[in-house]
Amino acid sequence: MAACEHEQEPKAVDSSAERRRAGDRVEAAAALIVALATIVIPALLTPDASGHGTHTQLLLLPCIFNMLTGLPCPMCGMTTSMAHMARGEVAAAFGSHLLGPPLYVAAWLGAAWALAAFVRGTPAVPEVLRRPIAPKVFLATIAVAWVGNVVIWLLR
Repeated sequence: MAACEHEQEPKAVDSSAERRRAGDRVEAAAALIVALATIVIPALLTPDASGHGTHTQLLLLPCIFNMLTGLPCPMCGMTTSMAHMARGEVAAAFGSHLLGPPLYVAAWLGAAWALAAFVRGTPAVPEVLRRPIAPKVFLATIAVAWVGNVVIWLLR
């Protein structure tokens, strides 16, 4: 009887590992879809000449923060920046949003990583991005870029 129990135990472990790999593949597929959308959608848009507002081509409302304050919100110009990057216009992309070019490159790297994770059945989100400090670093980066974007905005 003990021999039968011992033989069944690896199957339970295999089943758990298979479920984890299936979950990792779902995560990888979702990450791949998001990364590809970040790459493809800006390529379909025409960058707004003002440096912001390209998102309205996606039937989104104009920035209310900008309308009320006359200043850019933390994400003002991001879609325009991505649209410039899709065309290889790096200087114009940085002029629209300081984080646009690095995030566009990160989308390409993320797509490659997610595809590899999907094939291997491993997690799509690297361990370093799962650490509790990661969201704080991301928000701090957005805050610093926002200050830079406001300065650029005021110098126009």
